[in-house]
Amino acid sequence: MARTLFGGGRLFDGEALGSADVLIEGDRIIGVGSGFDADSIVDCSDKTVLPGLFDCHVHLALSHINLWKHLQ
Repeated sequence: MARTLFGGGRLFDGEALGSADVLIEGDRIIGVGSGFDADSIVDCSDKTVLPGLFDCHVHLALSHINLWKHLQ
């Protein structure tokens, strides 16, 4: 399986901001640190990497999508 390295960026692990690389294999994070070997590299210079963070929120404010009806 191919390994992808997200390197050169700032890493935020939920507590501290520092420099580290993130190694991905398939759909899993298999390493955080430095000195990894990978098939492809994504340059994250001047970016902040948040490994494992995903958006899982939902807005349940409306029962349907007819916004024009709500405006009237």
